[in-house]
Amino acid sequence: MSTKFLFIESVEILRSTLPHYHTFLEVILVIWIGWFISKRRSSNHDSIPSKELVERKLAEYRPESLVPEPPEEHPSLNPKYITSKVGQRVTVNGKDCLNLGTHNYLGLSDSTEIVESAVTAIKKYGVGSCGPRGFYGTVDVHLELEERLANFMNAEEAIIYSYGFATVASAIPAYCKRNDLIFVDSQVNFAIQKGLDASRGNIQYFEHNNVQDLHNLLMKQMEADKQHPKKAAKAKRFLIIEGIYMNTGNICPLPELLDLCKKYKLRIFIDESISFGTIGLHGKGVTEYFNIPRSEIDMIMGSLEGAIGTIGGFCVGTSFVIDHQRLSGLGYCFSASQPPLLASAAITSLDIMENNLQIFQLLKDNALTIDSGLKEIPMLECSSFAESPLKHVYLKEKKDRAIEEKLLSAISRILMGLGDQIAQNFIENSKTINFVRTMEFAGIGLFISGPATRTWYGILDKYIGSKGYSVAMKKVACDQLLFAPTFIAVLLVAIGICQGKDIEKLKIKIQNEYSDILVNNYKLWPMVQLINFYLIPLHYQVLVVQSVALLWNSYISYRTSLEE
Repeated sequence: MSTKFLFIESVEILRSTLPHYHTFLEVILVIWIGWFISKRRSSNHDSIPSKELVERKLAEYRPESLVPEPPEEHPSLNPKYITSKVGQRVTVNGKDCLNLGTHNYLGLSDSTEIVESAVTAIKKYGVGSCGPRGFYGTVDVHLELEERLANFMNAEEAIIYSYGFATVASAIPAYCKRNDLIFVDSQVNFAIQKGLDASRGNIQYFEHNNVQDLHNLLMKQMEADKQHPKKAAKAKRFLIIEGIYMNTGNICPLPELLDLCKKYKLRIFIDESISFGTIGLHGKGVTEYFNIPRSEIDMIMGSLEGAIGTIGGFCVGTSFVIDHQRLSGLGYCFSASQPPLLASAAITSLDIMENNLQIFQLLKDNALTIDSGLKEIPMLECSSFAESPLKHVYLKEKKDRAIEEKLLSAISRILMGLGDQIAQNFIENSKTINFVRTMEFAGIGLFISGPATRTWYGILDKYIGSKGYSVAMKKVACDQLLFAPTFIAVLLVAIGICQGKDIEKLKIKIQNEYSDILVNNYKLWPMVQLINFYLIPLHYQVLVVQSVALLWNSYISYRTSLEE
């Protein structure tokens, strides 16, 4: 007996056995549902409410809260108070704690020398001019800091910004323009992403630290350039990466990337916000770590808010590259200059870094110790670069929402087989258990009930909505007037086929049982579904329904297993 034949016969059974009055009733209900969902309240323009009525209505109006009231134990209602300076250690609710959530990698923000330098700068310069560098915001310490940064990084020139985020987000669009080709690692930080958005360039992402994937993109682009040589000649090409990635803690494979830059004529920009002051013998970042001349890098961007322990950002490179930002860097031209006290603090930090090289070795040792310690914890996974001061720690057994939904769906399907067991043991009081029947019910739950219910709820959520009492009422109406009658009919046909009934017996069975089961369905499920749609999140609705359906499945199993 073919599947096509069974399907055609099942449809014929439904057509011949369902009473005509029931079909007529369902047509009326479908029309009513369509009207109920699409109706719009029309305002009565003929009657103008009186002033007294308007005032009374306004006085009686009690708007619903935009969000539900949070429980008393919610963290936002019980904040943790910091009562100390935020540094290597911090006092939280009166308790001294080690601060593991800081970018103060070298502990310089706790240095008394830096604090004294900032205080001296306040007494001399005040708190700042509040003007941009190009007008009246430049102070001598700004020029001194730029010179010191250029010397420290072995570059021709440096430029400083007021904020680290603004540095990266401004420097990229100063060079990258519309139609330029920009190849970017997929895990770059948010500041780079905003800079890319502002550039409006043709952005192509390659897999994180995957040199081969970048190579494939470059070869593909080279083939495209051959077809449009004039367009290719006008477009500049950039590679933008991070020294140590904020989002992963991994170090970039700089030597391999530079080989591709030389081969395919790419300008390379590196954001060293994390790697500056943390890796390399003198803390000069990835170029020093890989022993690569700084001249091979077109521009290095960085933040002063990490290892330096102050606020601001910088770019270093050739004078030709850096001078362009003084008229094109939005954060430089249109933002107030860095307060002199912060520039003075950064200069003092550079003094400490140049005169105390052991702090870099100490940081490296600490990073390696933490890395080895984290890897010894069985339930945790740390894939960050071993010498990186930034560690990303994950649970080894990650369960995302998709896995949770599959697990809940599998559990809900098994419950149908359990319902048959309840029917056999407690309703029918069978002396012998029919495991074949149980497996048939479990199969129906696995291949029909579970997927159909999950799909139906997704459709309701998409086309009707997910929140609100009126939305829940509409869902219940659609569910009980459309899905329930159809699903019960399909369920009876599937059970009959599993029981091996021929066409005539199947017709008689449906005629005898369909109406009673549907009536009993309306006694139970409307209220259950109202609670389910109104209170339960979508991905838990199938589980809730199948849990309640444990008894319902027992009833279905018992009812469909009765002898004629």
